[in-house]
Amino acid sequence: MAPAGSREAVAAALASGADVVYVGLAGWSRGGSLAGLPAGELAACVALVREAGARLYLALNVVPDLRALEVFWEKLAGWVALGVDGLILNDYGLLREVRRRYPGLGLTASVGCGALNREDLLFLAAAGADTVVLPPGIAPEEVAAVASGGMAPAVEVFARGVREPFLLGRCWLAGYLRRVAVPREGRTLYPGSARRGGTCGRPCRVPWNWGGRAAGPLPEEEIAVYHHLAEYVAAGVRYFKIQGRDLPPERVRVLVEELRAGLERLDHGGVAYTGRYP
Repeated sequence: MAPAGSREAVAAALASGADVVYVGLAGWSRGGSLAGLPAGELAACVALVREAGARLYLALNVVPDLRALEVFWEKLAGWVALGVDGLILNDYGLLREVRRRYPGLGLTASVGCGALNREDLLFLAAAGADTVVLPPGIAPEEVAAVASGGMAPAVEVFARGVREPFLLGRCWLAGYLRRVAVPREGRTLYPGSARRGGTCGRPCRVPWNWGGRAAGPLPEEEIAVYHHLAEYVAAGVRYFKIQGRDLPPERVRVLVEELRAGLERLDHGGVAYTGRYP
């Protein structure tokens, strides 16, 4: 599953062997109005994916408040009509209601749902999730404990991603801050929580002062599991995801090619990998 933040990145992911491409829409994904595809680009991306025989998922990892809910349902009807194959959602209530309204749509519980154990998976499956994304950096033995039992939903892990200072889905730091300066385009945002308005100024990445010591951003770590794919498949992983909707097309191409090559070597090595999105 490959990320794309532009039509060109969608094309690069497909040309490199992605089975699924996921995109965000401006105003409805993490990053708010400054991140994601313009809504007018979605139809062209759906056409590209259809031509390649792949699938397109929308990352709608916001939680609309009551005032925005009606707009959300209206917009969603249009996106589904365009032919998107599934959604990546960030909230139990939205999962339940989308499943009720669109029973045939693929639904993935985002890493923002904060799933950590078997009970979390079953809880999200009861809401309608086909697939649950586990946090970046989770070890194969931890996956095995979460995925034990062979019950739905399917488990997805990051083949490449960033392990942030706070567990994705369980960070409320932005919600405590009233003002965060965001360097993009020299603007200052008033984000609140990323789970509410979709805009996170990433306060973990601005300088912090630790008891008088030199200021700096909180530590984060890039992780990649390309050399351990067989262990993850044996642990029960069905799908592998690449993080990075903000990556340029050329970088998307390289990362997808690397993952595709790893999965093909896995097949040739006698460990079956047949993951396909629902």
